[in-house]
Amino acid sequence: MGSLGNYMKKRKEYTWIIAIVGIVGVLCFQLVLLEGLYQSEKERFEEKILEDIKQGIPKLNVNLGFIYTKSRNLISFESETRRLTILVEDKKYCYSLEEGITEKEIFERVYYDASNTKWKASHLGTLIQDSLRELYHAVPLKIIIRDSVGNSIDESGNLSVAKCKEISFGPVPLGYVTGRTLEAYYYFPFINFLYHEFDRILMTAVLFLLLVFFIGFLIHAVRVERENANAREEFMHIVLHNLQSPVDFVRRMSYEIKNRSVSEYTEEQEKLYTELKRRLDTMGQGIRRLLTHSVGVYGIHLEKSEINFPEMIVGIIRQYKSLSGKQIDMECDSSVSGFKADSVHLSGAIANLVENAVKYTAEECRIKITCRLHGKDIRITVADNGRGIPKKELRRIFRKYYQGTGAQKGFGLGLHYVWKVVKAHKGKMEVKSENGCEFIMVLPWNNQ
Repeated sequence: MGSLGNYMKKRKEYTWIIAIVGIVGVLCFQLVLLEGLYQSEKERFEEKILEDIKQGIPKLNVNLGFIYTKSRNLISFESETRRLTILVEDKKYCYSLEEGITEKEIFERVYYDASNTKWKASHLGTLIQDSLRELYHAVPLKIIIRDSVGNSIDESGNLSVAKCKEISFGPVPLGYVTGRTLEAYYYFPFINFLYHEFDRILMTAVLFLLLVFFIGFLIHAVRVERENANAREEFMHIVLHNLQSPVDFVRRMSYEIKNRSVSEYTEEQEKLYTELKRRLDTMGQGIRRLLTHSVGVYGIHLEKSEINFPEMIVGIIRQYKSLSGKQIDMECDSSVSGFKADSVHLSGAIANLVENAVKYTAEECRIKITCRLHGKDIRITVADNGRGIPKKELRRIFRKYYQGTGAQKGFGLGLHYVWKVVKAHKGKMEVKSENGCEFIMVLPWNNQ
């Protein structure tokens, strides 16, 4: 797969990763909100059940104390001394109470002692369940009444204590004389949360699903549009790639036609040839610039064929020598044959190096192109004896859009294009700047 394909694959992966992270983030946020809502509803439930227990105990004490009292039981309380006296079945009990307990609370509690028939845990359980039935679907509740030494004497409810230790009430004293205490255990089942907040949960779920749907739809739409745009760009890239070869061929053929002409061109023919050559050079440079820019943005698609290096380099030299008038020499090993590469991109990369050498050397400077087989590599060198490149800039010259000190006006894509072409052929670039500048393209023979 070409670099464009790799780039788009990564973009697609990143898009889905961002979308999934976004959806998971929204889901986590909704879960956090639901957790907060659940805790809030749980707190309301706890407040309600505690309130019902606290109000139910004195209510049963007072009501049953009045109804079931058959013997004469007496209660007295001296507010100044905080002394409580209880007479139950001719037995007298005295207590000194601490500050802070109201008379209402005292008499509500002593009614339990004054009642001959004590209420049961089931009475309080029924009272609480009746109070909560309108608000909650189910209330798991267990009530235990213990004697003065902690033994259970009455229980109500089928909730195991082990299951609800985290939520409990008591033990609280029921009276003063008996020493009995009451404990209550309960928990808040999730079904009660659903029972109360079903509409809100349903709305949250619907909104989340709609959000996921629209995100997926948006990603799909963006992906389709991107694929269409990439197809258009790739088509343009291929068109530019395929245009370069015929333009170079027509340029070479026009040159050969003139050289092989049996008679010299007339003045009019010379003008036509010059204009044709100028137009072809302009077209070739324009296509190469567009191709360079396209490669820098969308990557390289290689179409490899066997390369005739001497012919390729001679064509490049002829073009730039005629344009600049500078001396450009060539050395190419005859043993370099059978190497496969993309002729358009490789010749474009060499041409870029030659064009830079032409730009940044004086009129009397010389440029030399060499092509040698070195071990398992082919080394193509473009050297000049110009001003060279500062050493501090050598590591940056192949960066996209980078323009060094004293660079002529341009886009900073030429050397980046050369680097991309060499990399696409699984090679590497070397550059030296001592007496002039020397760019070396190292291409492995087995780059196929």
